Amino acid sequence: MSIKNFFIFLQFLGEFLGDDTEIVVSNAETMKISFIQNAFDTSKKVGSSLPEIEKHIIDKKLFKEKEYIINFRSFSLNKERLRSASYFVKNHSGKLTNIITINYKVDKLIEFRHTLNQLINGIDDQNNEENQFQESLDHSFIDLMEETIQNTISQFEVPPERLSSSEKMKLVQLLDQKGVFLLKGSVSKLAETLYTSETSIYRYIKDAHKINEF
Repeated sequence: MSIKNFFIFLQFLGEFLGDDTEIVVSNAETMKISFIQNAFDTSKKVGSSLPEIEKHIIDKKLFKEKEYIINFRSFSLNKERLRSASYFVKNHSGKLTNIITINYKVDKLIEFRHTLNQLINGIDDQNNEENQFQESLDHSFIDLMEETIQNTISQFEVPPERLSSSEKMKLVQLLDQKGVFLLKGSVSKLAETLYTSETSIYRYIKDAHKINEF
């Protein structure tokens, strides 16, 4: 399918899903938006800089271990609550070329659920819901970070607590190449998994960087 026909398909999809659904194609090579349908705010248009979420995905190399991320929560510029998903388009060599993100406004559905909760249980969890949206995106990245650590450890043939020093160094090198240590909490999580100290992990990272310089 040509890029023109692909964009026509996304336009068709956006029109079918309606104005509450925004579809954005972010070009990872030009770092610009190359397509947008049903834009939620005027600052998003073809040629604009990438949205913050897509920048975060590229900076943290979150596409290395996943083909897509679904059901993360965020806010639009107008503070509308969104349920989002991003699909990573890669070429034959695995290089990221584009990110297709679908954002769906869920405020109306949340309000309807609040009404049902009040009618059924007498409970209003609106404040709780907003906190969940603010934290959900970070949680999605934490889940991905933990999964990346576990997948990388599985390449070794012994439990993590039995890895030798050289194996731990190799593990840290692999995780560093995948951008894991750019994510908050990654060092403490790996230290916990390997039953070692954070100081030891930082030492491995420092040594790994020295090795990569040669």
